[in-house]
Formats: sequence, structure tokens, C-alpha cells
Amino acid sequence: PDADDDISKPAWVDCFVTFTKLVASPAEGKLLHVAVMPEYVSALLESGILPANAAASCDADGISAVATCAQRSLFSSKPQWQPVLHRLLREPGTEATVTEVLNVAHARAIWPHHTADEVWPCPVLGVALKWKDSQLLGRCLTQSTIDAYNAWKLQTLEESDAWLLHHTSLIYTISRSGAATMEAALEKGLRFSRSDTLMCHDHASTILGPVGSLALAASECADQDEQASFGRLAVLLLERGMDDPQALVFQNGVPGGMEALAAASAPGGYFAPGLPFAWFEQLRECLAKGM
Repeated sequence: PDADDDISKPAWVDCFVTFTKLVASPAEGKLLHVAVMPEYVSALLESGILPANAAASCDADGISAVATCAQRSLFSSKPQWQPVLHRLLREPGTEATVTEVLNVAHARAIWPHHTADEVWPCPVLGVALKWKDSQLLGRCLTQSTIDAYNAWKLQTLEESDAWLLHHTSLIYTISRSGAATMEAALEKGLRFSRSDTLMCHDHASTILGPVGSLALAASECADQDEQASFGRLAVLLLERGMDDPQALVFQNGVPGGMEALAAASAPGGYFAPGLPFAWFEQLRECLAKGM
């Protein structure tokens, strides 16, 4: 069971390990898939009964133990999952699990009691974003995981009113780990989709694209150097065609360009405490060059 109380938890962990030693075949390497608590995973890793490749082994649906544990950590608020998952990722053969992409239909069938927006297509990416773990993000951010995220988000929004997905974007969530993390992704040549937008909580139903998502992240920075770094990254997005200069922001369904975004980002607006007008100068210079 997923026992949360501190009194009974050690007893359940001992029972779980004892039971698996008695009835499970270590050669199967599937014990980690049924360990629903981080304490169970830790106990199994300490027990010595697991085969060398247990963390990388896959179940009948082709999902690795690492991805299973990462998915469970997305469902949970337990901080113990973070060190446990990092330990799993140090186990032999787990290199490919960092960028593992799941069959979402199969994953939803495995965890039917969770909503569609909770079952991620790339669980390790999900937990790296959740924990704002820049080092892990550097390992799991690839074009395949970005594309899988985009396809999953579009499909989920078509099928349900996934409130959280409406109000976030991959660029914005990555940027919350710092401009350096986003810069590293762009240095690898990774491309982000224009369709991955972020809806603001305001009276104008403001929707931000990639450049607007960076502007929002910059407005939340207290450090001016960090703000400037986000501005340089916004220029890169424009130069590489990852946003539409004529539709950087939508308000009440009407597209707007640079000046509309600058107005929406002014101090006192939704982007409190806002961005200085000068933040947009390098973007204006980029657009003036006719890119």
C-alpha cells in the first residue's frame, strides 16, 4: 500500500521487501515496477535481490522502471522521490530512460485514476521540470521529448479542458529553471513549437507564444542580468523562426506584434512588476533587419 503515516511506513517497507524476496523472481527484474512508494524503491535497491539491469528493465507495455517511478513521482508530493529517481538514473543501462517517450494510450490505461494531463509522455522530463532540476533537464531535453510534449499537449487539450496545460508552455516552464537552462537548449539546436502557447489569467484572455513566454519569465526575475539574458534568447527565437512577429500575443482573439506584447508587458499590467520598455529594443532591432 501507499502508506503515508510515519508510524506504519517502516513496517510496510519491511513487509514489502520480505514478501518480494519470498515470492518474486529477481531474474524477472520487474520488482521496481510494483514499488509504489519511494521507500519501497530504496529498500529494493539496498536489498541486493535485484538484477543489474533492473532499473532499465521494461514491463509488458515497454515502460522502464525509471519511467514508471518518474511517473509516480509526478503524481506525488513526496520529496523522497527526487533522490530515489536520481539514484535509479545512476544504475547500469539507464542512459536511454532519461529521454524515454511513452505510448500515452498505454500509460493512461495503466494509471486510469489520473487525468490525461497528469500522465506525461516523457516522465523524466516532467519531473525535471517539476523539480526545476537544470542538470537533469540538460539530459532529457531532446527534440524527441520536445515533440512528444507538443503532440501530447495538443491531443490532451483537444480531448479535455486541461486547465494547467492551457496556462503554461514548455518554454516558460524550462525558463523557470533559469535563463542558462533555456540557453543550453537553444545552443543544442533544439526547436520549440509556435503552437505551444500560454494563456494568462487576465481580463483580455491574453495568449503568449514562445517570445511572450520568455518575456513573462523575464518579468519574474529580480536580477537585471537574468532579464537581459532572456531578451537575447527571445531574439534567437525570432531569428530561428520559432515565433510569428505578427502574432507574438493574442488578446481577445486578436493577434498583435512587438508593440502589443510590449504594452502587455508594461509595469502595472499582467506582467507585474513588468518589463522596462528598453527590454524590447534588441527585439525591435532584430525585426527591423527584416528577419
